[in-house]
Amino acid sequence: MVSMKKAGFPNVIGCVDGTHVRIQAPEDDEPSFVNRKGFHSVNVQGICDQNCKYLMGLSFKAAFRPSSSVNSGESLFTNVSANWPGSCHDAHVFKTSVGIHLQDQYTSIEQGVVLGDSGYPCRPFLLTPFRQPREQREHNFNRAHITTRCTIERTFGIWKQRFRLLKTGIRMRPDRACKFILACAILHNIAMMLKEPIIDNDDIPEEQPMIQPYMGQQDGRGIRNHYATNFFS
Repeated sequence: MVSMKKAGFPNVIGCVDGTHVRIQAPEDDEPSFVNRKGFHSVNVQGICDQNCKYLMGLSFKAAFRPSSSVNSGESLFTNVSANWPGSCHDAHVFKTSVGIHLQDQYTSIEQGVVLGDSGYPCRPFLLTPFRQPREQREHNFNRAHITTRCTIERTFGIWKQRFRLLKTGIRMRPDRACKFILACAILHNIAMMLKEPIIDNDDIPEEQPMIQPYMGQQDGRGIRNHYATNFFS
């Protein structure tokens, strides 16, 4: 699970976000690959945790297994999806990829949650920030959420620094570029497990508190309010 040391956010099994990897303009369906910033890209979704092995498939039962072969605080990808052109929204990528598996596997709050930014829909298994926080507990929730969620941004940064083409651009057809991106994600995890040097190493995971059972309505907003009330009041 993601560390509570900095933010105090409990029961987190991963953080999700999207990042754009620049590619050359494709011959087929070229407009679809133009992202909101105006360049051609693949929208890559990543989910990371600090002590997990890379898995192409993700489920609550199998995906999040601690690995003793990795240094504490080193973030690995637990899921990567590189199948969508740059014009696709992050929420659509999530819904049509790992979101399907999480929806099928989710039964209760004790299984944990994934954290995503406001571009994603709030679901029982995917918590997003309060858009307009009013109470102090909601502000506290958002602060802890952002601090914890930056783990995926840091992982993307390390990944792109290790494989410079992910920053400068891949001169391949989209189908080959997607395979190259997935290979880089696998190699990133291998490098982490082999303890290759990284930028820093200051996120030490610690034991998380027991989450209280939730008997309310099983929707994203209900779960989010339960977290805000019990941990951030």
